[in-house]
Amino acid sequence: MNETNVENNQSNDSKKIITLVVLILTIMVCTTSATYAYFALAPATNNSVTGTAASASLALTVTKNLPTKANTGVLVPQKEAALATAMGSTYGCVDGNTNMVCQVYTITVTNNSSAQVVVNGTITFAGSTNMPNLKWRKTTNASTLGNNTTNAANTTTAQSLASNVTLKKSGGSGNTATYYIVVWINAQLDSNGREVAQTDTGTYRATVQFTSSNGTGVTSTITS
Repeated sequence: MNETNVENNQSNDSKKIITLVVLILTIMVCTTSATYAYFALAPATNNSVTGTAASASLALTVTKNLPTKANTGVLVPQKEAALATAMGSTYGCVDGNTNMVCQVYTITVTNNSSAQVVVNGTITFAGSTNMPNLKWRKTTNASTLGNNTTNAANTTTAQSLASNVTLKKSGGSGNTATYYIVVWINAQLDSNGREVAQTDTGTYRATVQFTSSNGTGVTSTITS
């Protein structure tokens, strides 16, 4: 075999090796690209990703339940010890002299969205500077006082009505929460348990607010 043939054979072998290496690299690149593309496009349909983002849609209603009887239209002091009786069906927050001794409200918040939400509720009183003995508390229902804590109402600080309450999505049971509150001027007593003269006067306002975990909120205003 002459020298020329040897060189030609070596050249051909080198070309075959180079071709093989290029082919292997091409296959590797194609495989890698295909794998990446597969994972990148796997969540997509027709190269687009679609979906519905859930959002909170809250509704709030505040309804005055009591008094329903004819009354003088202004609040007069009421002993807290007799508040349960005053709220009952016999009196309905109106005493024997047609004085209004309390007011009862129903507060209902509803989740109208497609997702479960967690809400917090507050009530903030204002305009009651001249009513230092104005009080409020949650009740069992519109005519039953229950055992909840009494709170001062003559403040501009938001006070809790509900904390971390879960409302189910719209259309299902549990997407509504209802609360009841009573508002009254707490009678002041002397050392013998007798009422003393009071100067509470004027009107109050109260703002009820519910806010969901994503910041969506609704408000309603109570005016005496």
